[in-house]
Amino acid sequence: EKDFDTERKVILEELAMYEDDLPSKSGEVFHQLIYGDNSLGRRIIGTAESLGRVGKPEMEEFRRSKYKSKDVVVVLAGKIKSEGEVESLTEELFKSLPGEVNGGFAQVNAEQGQPRVEVLPKAKAEQANLVMGFAACDRFSEDKYAWQVVNLILGVGFTSRLFKKIREEMGLCYSIGSSFSAYH
Repeated sequence: EKDFDTERKVILEELAMYEDDLPSKSGEVFHQLIYGDNSLGRRIIGTAESLGRVGKPEMEEFRRSKYKSKDVVVVLAGKIKSEGEVESLTEELFKSLPGEVNGGFAQVNAEQGQPRVEVLPKAKAEQANLVMGFAACDRFSEDKYAWQVVNLILGVGFTSRLFKKIREEMGLCYSIGSSFSAYH
């Protein structure tokens, strides 16, 4: 329990740091607006309140309910003596995990009936951050491949259209990009 409390303090410090990091904070708020009050809309690191409610027994129960041997994926790279040795070592390491598959993911509804906007004022900020987006297709859609290509052309890297036009030609920003995630 002492180690758990020490780690909780470290995480609370990280939470405070993220509050001051506008790109991270604006991205988190974007996900909250898109996905609402479900696991995809919540902060990965949690909140001060949620950290206060979680102790060692809750973490042990989470591990028991979510970490299942049939869900484990192992990747090993480098100097390996034999494939059989890796397989036996892997089996030995994970044999104590329950064998059934965990319950999977909760269904997410990302539909919205009207635009959602949130402004995060910070008087001492040197720059502004804008995150804009919409719910596209889910991870099972055939359209996800086309969206990935559009994203690559539009906003990934220094040769993207957004970077070339908005930063290099117009000089309106320091950093710009796009992303595509098919979570639900």
